[in-house]
Amino acid sequence: MRLLGVVGESDSGKTTLIEGLVGRLVARGRVVHAVKRTHHDVDVDRPGKDSWRHRKAGASVVALVTPTRVCVVHELGEQPQPALIEVCRSLGPCDVVLVEGWRDGDHPRLEVAEGQVTPRVGIAGGPWSRDDLDAIAAFVEEWLDGARRSARARSAPGSRGSDRGR
Repeated sequence: MRLLGVVGESDSGKTTLIEGLVGRLVARGRVVHAVKRTHHDVDVDRPGKDSWRHRKAGASVVALVTPTRVCVVHELGEQPQPALIEVCRSLGPCDVVLVEGWRDGDHPRLEVAEGQVTPRVGIAGGPWSRDDLDAIAAFVEEWLDGARRSARARSAPGSRGSDRGR
């Protein structure tokens, strides 16, 4: 699983960029997850509904399951917000997790500012116009493929990253 953050000021176009990348990467056969961080207190459930009532009665986790989706709500109570990697690991296998708004951490990021998208934290490329979604998606695919090749090389027999032959 690879994490790619998208950061920038409020209303800089982060959500629009992620939306465009998700569509293009999925169309190219990639499995994409998305994580959105907010500092607001958001409730995805509707007051008075059964699942809301279960949570308000004290259930620490409530799952709402429909024929088309599953929504799982974990009440943190006094517990600290989980680390980004913990959240991503709970999502299941994928090619990439696009993460909006998680500035801290050492994961690679694309920064959106003044209509431009610039790679940060260990990845090089661009900058691109925020609207050049095809070029940015192609860059993300190259980055994913490069990471996959590096991982295979590290795990190949006789390589320094391999446990075999030691």
